[in-house]
Amino acid sequence: MAHGNTPKVDSSAKLIGFVAAILLLAPIYYMVNSLINVVNRNTAETAQVVDSPASPAEPATAAAPAASPAPAATEAPAAEKTAASTSAGDAAAGKAKFATCAACHGADGKGNGGAFPDLTKLSAADADTILTAFKKGDMETLKKHGLGGARYGTMAPQAANLSETDIADLAAYIAELGGHAAGAAPAAAGATKAAAPAAPAAPAMIISSEVVARGHALFSSCAVCHGAEGEGGHLLNAPKLAGLPANTVVSLLKMFRKGQSMGPGSYAMIPQAKYLTDDEINDLAAFISTIGKDKMHGTETE
Repeated sequence: MAHGNTPKVDSSAKLIGFVAAILLLAPIYYMVNSLINVVNRNTAETAQVVDSPASPAEPATAAAPAASPAPAATEAPAAEKTAASTSAGDAAAGKAKFATCAACHGADGKGNGGAFPDLTKLSAADADTILTAFKKGDMETLKKHGLGGARYGTMAPQAANLSETDIADLAAYIAELGGHAAGAAPAAAGATKAAAPAAPAAPAMIISSEVVARGHALFSSCAVCHGAEGEGGHLLNAPKLAGLPANTVVSLLKMFRKGQSMGPGSYAMIPQAKYLTDDEINDLAAFISTIGKDKMHGTETE
């Protein structure tokens, strides 16, 4: 069997090849190592760039508490509310609103004996407290002021629809009627002096014997509840009418004629007054104002 020729490799040639391979690998290793170093360095720099904004951000975070004074802005309305709640009412507005009160208490607020108390003795604070108590049904407060009972039944419906502003305005005007507005601002005090002469707005009514006679005839229906002499009826809780000023009676009857409630007795008075004419109201008022008086003719109502 014949054998092929196998080339012989010289050992020196192997050594040279090995050395050449090492020499070729050395630059490659150096390049790879350099590349790795460059990548690592770039990565570190990138991390520094990302982290560096953190330090400027801290002042922004620290500055955030500077916005904390904002609650002060929310406190302002509270202060305004307190100031508004303690501010005096408008006496001029109160005068206009007092027209309903004047029907019973008189344009001057001096009332009519025990039936309708004198309001001019009240300060603004007392008037405000009393009206608020009637509005809320605060019987304890009313008792402290000697009120309640039958008067509560008359006043509660009147006060029920009053707003806080209405009460403050009425209280301011009532205080002015009695000269209790000494602590008011100069402008308000000046307004008081100017308004005072205009208080008795209702014209005086001339009372003649003929008018009184007609009123006496009409009063027979009223006497069923209020008594023949207008002394009032305890059984039906009808108030005393004798001696009421004519203008007060006119105002009351006209309000009843309109259907306006003036207390528990309104259920009886509204139907009675519904069909009264102005002349009949004037006649009744004239007669009622003269009950119990010696001088009945040619006089004027107060």
